[in-house]
Formats: sequence, C-alpha cells, structure tokens
Amino acid sequence: MYCPLSGTDEEGSLRVSSTLGHLEIFHSGQWGTICDDQWKAENSKVACRQLGYRFVNRSFTAEPLTGTSPIWMDDVQCIGTEESLVDCDRKAWGENNCQLTENIGVECFDGNYALLQYLLHYTLPSPKTKSQSKMLVLEGQNSQQS
Repeated sequence: MYCPLSGTDEEGSLRVSSTLGHLEIFHSGQWGTICDDQWKAENSKVACRQLGYRFVNRSFTAEPLTGTSPIWMDDVQCIGTEESLVDCDRKAWGENNCQLTENIGVECFDGNYALLQYLLHYTLPSPKTKSQSKMLVLEGQNSQQS
C-alpha cells in the first residue's frame, strides 16, 4: 500500500505519489524527487516517520517519471534517528548524478492491522477451514494443523 499523496508546500516536506509510489520533497517552491543511490532501510524509516507512519513496508526504485521534475536529493545517508530526511547526510540540494528512472519509492503503514495481514500471509500455513484459521491466529501457532 502506498502512503497517500500528501504534504504541505513547506521546505523539506515529503509526499508520496499514490499511483507510482515516488517519494518527493518540497524545496525552493517546487516538488522534486529523491534519487535511489545508496538508499538503505534507515532512510525509509526516517521518511515514513516524517510522513506520519510507524512502519516501512518496503522501498523500491519507482516507475520512471516523464517530464522535468527536479531531482532534489541524492546519496542520502540516514542513521535512522533523524526527524527529517533534510537532517540526513546527503549531497547539496539538486546536486546529483541520477536520471528520472532512479527515483526512490516507499510504502509505509501504521497500526497492527497491516502488520497482522503481512504476518498471516507470510508466516502461517494455509488452513483448511475458517475455524482452523481462527485457531492458528488465536493460539499464535504457525505450523500446527490437524
């Protein structure tokens, strides 16, 4: 699930495209993209927290953009505790060696429902009946089936 397109037109604000998942940052009166060079999990953690989410589902190279959107950030290096991507080490605004095919995308989520859906999908065996499914979830078992 992508974070909704949001963000205020304030310096350093973030938003995520709801259709392609591009992470964008507002600088000098214009929204621009962030290059995926050297992107790591700590960067996604900071971005999702800045967007108001508690968890990162994944980060990825987003679908290429058409047009002339500026690439505002490159070589972002967060340690994970920063309040904003602007606080992370990086190249100067607009300085990059990227193309619009190298935009970072993020998927963030909040709350236990999405986490539960993920865990159910990837850790529990497929139950044969609905009652088995309920039993597995309630008892916290992930491999016992009758």
